[in-house]
Amino acid sequence: VRCDFQADTDLHLQLGCSEIKSALACYKEVLRACPLALDAVLGVLKLETNRSELEALAKSYGELWSKHANLKWLDIWLQAQSCVTSHDFKGAATAFQKFEKQGFGVPADTTSDMAACMLKLGKKSEAEELFAKARAQDEHVLKHMDAYARVVAFDKLERLSSELLYSSSCHAEPWVAKAWHHSKNKQFTLAERTKANIFLQKAISFGGNAEASFLQASLCFANQGFRLAVQKYSEAIQLDPSFFEAYEALIRCYLEARSDKEALSLARVAKKYIKQPAYQYYLEGIALSQKPSSLSRAITALQKAVEVEKGFEKGILILSNLYIQDGKAEKAVQMLSKQLQRHPSAVLHAELGSCYTRLKRFQEAMEQYVLALRKDPFLERAQQSLDLLRRGADQSVMSVAAGEGEAVLGAGNLEGLE
Repeated sequence: VRCDFQADTDLHLQLGCSEIKSALACYKEVLRACPLALDAVLGVLKLETNRSELEALAKSYGELWSKHANLKWLDIWLQAQSCVTSHDFKGAATAFQKFEKQGFGVPADTTSDMAACMLKLGKKSEAEELFAKARAQDEHVLKHMDAYARVVAFDKLERLSSELLYSSSCHAEPWVAKAWHHSKNKQFTLAERTKANIFLQKAISFGGNAEASFLQASLCFANQGFRLAVQKYSEAIQLDPSFFEAYEALIRCYLEARSDKEALSLARVAKKYIKQPAYQYYLEGIALSQKPSSLSRAITALQKAVEVEKGFEKGILILSNLYIQDGKAEKAVQMLSKQLQRHPSAVLHAELGSCYTRLKRFQEAMEQYVLALRKDPFLERAQQSLDLLRRGADQSVMSVAAGEGEAVLGAGNLEGLE
């Protein structure tokens, strides 16, 4: 019964909003036959907009777990999933953590859910650890592995994608991972791009997939296909309204096309689904960053972003660039130096090197580029700038520094998406 109704529900979802009531009826029929069909519970949480219906569902499960000691984990799971469907990922992460605190075993799918929440909160290293833990728990887990492929290092992608395909070739996640493996290749040729697109088409053949649409858009943008990139980033957001990176990239597409009003409008729409204040301010800041007339507003928004979330590296990099545009390179130096004392990173050292170059403090710039390369020997912008400084090519250095500032705001760099 469960499988039949699940198939009907998936079909209704593909038909669109007019069929949501039918899809909900299918899910609820599944739950009448099998109250512990958790996929059906997730379906109701995603589709039901009537708060009283959701409260009734929570109450029924509360009664169920209160009668059975071995089902007490269900209440925590329901709390966490309710937060996920309402885009409250901080609340979801807190709820998921109760599993271990209360001594419940955490299955691989739930560990992967926790990892996805951490990724939504911008905690990449914690997310990667949890994704790896989920894989260790169950090598066949597929849930959210497409998101894992987006952030994992290139040298791990070949093995990950191969193992996922071994587990199943009939789900989107392994094909998205395979596409990322070809997209992140340092030798990114036309052949690699073609392979990535083929794998993405295969992924989408199993149904809408936000990660697949996001990577398709990124490949289009890198190849100057701005119109199609806008379409695919919009598609990714439609499939996952809380997809911060897709909002960010689409805003940059609009800015590239000189569509500042659309960029700012999108940043405001994102606030409904992106609950983290730092991300809200950040999106508003980059949307305002292109016009000289709105530069001060952009700086104010980004100052708020880095203030509410200490160590928000993306915000710090953009704010540094805007300070330089506003003729306040010394302020950028002060901010970066202070941040490096708290959270040293290769990218921040390289950015500080660029600021020193702007100020013609070349010796200090070289020192920062050396520190950046010690932390990340493959950081090309640091190596190129250091080489230019060593050759004493002052004018070239200044040109590169200006180019680096533009690169920070660019959307076509696939490395920046990792």
